[in-house]
Amino acid sequence: MTVINPNSISGITSITLPSGDSNVLTVHTNDGVERFRIDSSGNVKVGSAATISPDGDLFVTGVCTATTLSGAASGLTGALPAISAANLTNVPAANVTGTLPAISGANLTSLTAANLTGTLPALSAASLTSIPAANIVGVCTSGLTKTGGFSDYVKLTSASGSSGGSAINISSLDVSTYKAFEIFLTMQPTNDNVNLYVRFMTASGTITASNYVNWKEQLYPTNNAVHKASGSVNVIEPAENIGGNSEENVFFHGVMHVATSNDPAGLGRQNNRIEYDTNYMTHSPAHWSTRGVAHYSNDTTTYVNGISFYFSGGDIDEYMYTVYGIKR
Repeated sequence: MTVINPNSISGITSITLPSGDSNVLTVHTNDGVERFRIDSSGNVKVGSAATISPDGDLFVTGVCTATTLSGAASGLTGALPAISAANLTNVPAANVTGTLPAISGANLTSLTAANLTGTLPALSAASLTSIPAANIVGVCTSGLTKTGGFSDYVKLTSASGSSGGSAINISSLDVSTYKAFEIFLTMQPTNDNVNLYVRFMTASGTITASNYVNWKEQLYPTNNAVHKASGSVNVIEPAENIGGNSEENVFFHGVMHVATSNDPAGLGRQNNRIEYDTNYMTHSPAHWSTRGVAHYSNDTTTYVNGISFYFSGGDIDEYMYTVYGIKR
């Protein structure tokens, strides 16, 4: 190996290696350490970490730091290391694959229903609007209010028990929302051979004035029918002679209409009314049935908002009822 020691070399335009010396040019520092070499193939090598080939390829096995990289991305091959994507922009969706980590969706917009699949988690629907009724399925829980699109026939209340006391009072009905109420009631008397009585209620209590008018038809085996009508009475009497034994009770079904202050003048007198049908066991015992119509005909300013059921003697034993409202 030939050693050149001057501190500065200039004016040399060509260095030709002698024959028989491995055809390799090396450059060393004054401590004898090789810093780079040019081999017989023209590759410039800096230690074992970097190689520049004659055709322009750069091979670096260490850290490569660059202020600016330019050229086609297709020239990048191999697997990327774990790097920050903070400055990545305009990444096509087709190039995003794999499973997304747990990330915030705060800035996601314009998600169409067709792109949402799977089961939704438990989430708040506080801001949901304009949901068609046809898209609501399953069981609704408390807190659901109606602003349109639901049925005008609504279950309002129901109750049952083993001791109904002296009367079943269904009071404080929402007559501003509902124009009529359908009632299904079954109850058993504590006494034998009693009649079922019905009276309307107002905000002041049960109406006891003798201004009820009642028409009914009693049917019983075999092929028997009795028609009754009464006026200016203080009670409606849908069923008579009901037995007090365990199998002797009465089922009442009625639709009650009520007058309000918004009714046209003169119509209120006919609007406080109820049409009903019953089936029951008499004390004989025998199967009876009735159907009829009754109304309160005192004036045009009595506004009914409830109904009371009781027996002519004793109390109510077991009972059950359900009330539905029919909207105006």
